[in-house]
Amino acid sequence: MRRVLGGLFLSVFAFSLAYAAEAPSPGRSDVGDYERLLLMPRAERRGDADDASVSWRETALGHVVAWQEFIDRYPESIFVPAAYIRMAEWYLTIKTTDGSPKWYENEHKEDPDAIKNKPELLDPVYAREAHKLLTKVIREYKDYPHYSHVGNGEFEWNDKAVAVALYNRAMFFRGSCKSDLARLVKEFPGLPSTQSALRDLGNSKSCK
Repeated sequence: MRRVLGGLFLSVFAFSLAYAAEAPSPGRSDVGDYERLLLMPRAERRGDADDASVSWRETALGHVVAWQEFIDRYPESIFVPAAYIRMAEWYLTIKTTDGSPKWYENEHKEDPDAIKNKPELLDPVYAREAHKLLTKVIREYKDYPHYSHVGNGEFEWNDKAVAVALYNRAMFFRGSCKSDLARLVKEFPGLPSTQSALRDLGNSKSCK
């Protein structure tokens, strides 16, 4: 948690300044701010896209901060659970090589280049934060619809927030994958998240 908070503290100044500079005027709304944040390019580096010194971790945490500020600004908004989901999704883009499995190191102990270029895994610190947020949505926002971007700048209320959270939790967390997939199929047939889960996870060994 200390590491997460430290990263957020470092990220808030650059990214959130750009967001705060566009604080909502009387003519703005949670809908407009939600759409703007959702469509913000993934590669945008907290308002400084050309600064190569900014790490991806800082970029992702900057987006997390922006979504938290959205929640703070619009605490009663119907978009709050979707904002939590977006925060979780950004956390889940942060990778690390520190947790590479021992079997990989043992298998490549005679190959210095392979050891040097260890595979990246989800950073467990941020993965735990993502899991908490997704579980919060699943437990507390069962009746909320989900406003999805369907392409070409168009949005639709075509899913449920709890289904999107279940899909993300199943996709990234093996321990709950099978039960989350079963719940999606049983409780939310036909939703986009359920269809994605059946396609992406239905035949996955990690979900057996």
